[in-house]
Amino acid sequence: MQLAAAFRAFSAPGARAPTMRSNLVVAVHSEAAQVSSGSVPAAGTQQVPGQLRLKFGVKNIPHPNKAHYGGEDAFFVSEVGGGAAGIADGVGGWAESGINPADYSKNFMATARSYLEDCASLRPEVMSSGEWHAQQERHQQAAASSITEALSSSEARTAVEALDAAHRATKLPGSATACVLRLDSHTGELDAANLGDSGFLIIRQGRLHFQSPAMQHYFDCPLQFGMPPDTDYAQDAAVFSFKLQPGDVIVMATDGLLDNMQQEDIVRLAPRSAADVEQAAAALGELASRNAADPEYESPYTQGALEEGMDIPIWEKLLGAKIKDGRLELAKLRGGKMDDITVVCAVVVAAA
Repeated sequence: MQLAAAFRAFSAPGARAPTMRSNLVVAVHSEAAQVSSGSVPAAGTQQVPGQLRLKFGVKNIPHPNKAHYGGEDAFFVSEVGGGAAGIADGVGGWAESGINPADYSKNFMATARSYLEDCASLRPEVMSSGEWHAQQERHQQAAASSITEALSSSEARTAVEALDAAHRATKLPGSATACVLRLDSHTGELDAANLGDSGFLIIRQGRLHFQSPAMQHYFDCPLQFGMPPDTDYAQDAAVFSFKLQPGDVIVMATDGLLDNMQQEDIVRLAPRSAADVEQAAAALGELASRNAADPEYESPYTQGALEEGMDIPIWEKLLGAKIKDGRLELAKLRGGKMDDITVVCAVVVAAA
């Protein structure tokens, strides 16, 4: 039995809890583009030998019922610095008010990317997704030289600043979780900021090195950006800093993947080299999609619900009971969560 219907109210407009004010900063120094298009920046950007860069691969799979308009997730990948990426998950409850949740998430990601690339002044007025993307394309064409200059800039803008700029500029009804990260090509420092239940993993030498924690007001109600007063803010985001090295792998994903895949499966399917980032992103997204549709899969989502004391009624437990290994086993809440799925894979490489 799946939980999507039971918790629909948690993601509806206005379903808010008191805002939390805890800006988490994590620094780890040890061994330990296009917006929503599925494509990555073209090759050929000027690079300095010895610097580090991120090689990206992306997979986006909309919820089956939302595929006709592309779903409500949004993302970007950029060549700026050593590489930058962002993901946002539009809150689907806004559709009940006649609002396309994708407009907010896609505007948010377009602004965050523009801010990091510093390729245009930001326009805070309301625009449709089509108008915004047309503007972003004009900005990209006009700013090709400034983006190249930014690749070697020592005054790069930070991930949390990008979240803040995007939040301030996105004057649309709607809300979204968001995560942004960027690599300093000179120092190898990864700067990341996350608000909500999207996030990222760092994998080193085939083993999990770090996973960002989900940020929720309560189960299935993540922190999210939106219009005041029903909003969380960039100051509430968790901020991370890591020293990366060649061969390190990043898997960045919305909760459509993280709620439907166990940690060990993500690590197992993560890319092993820069050559297979696209294939790995596709494999991760496709397995998450299969798990989401499997009513018998014991997903992180249903496991989290069980930990919160949520389960199927006793009569369903008895009806679904079976003998396993000689013992009576009652049925329990299980299944994946149908959702939009976005995964961005990246491998750290040394620039030629």
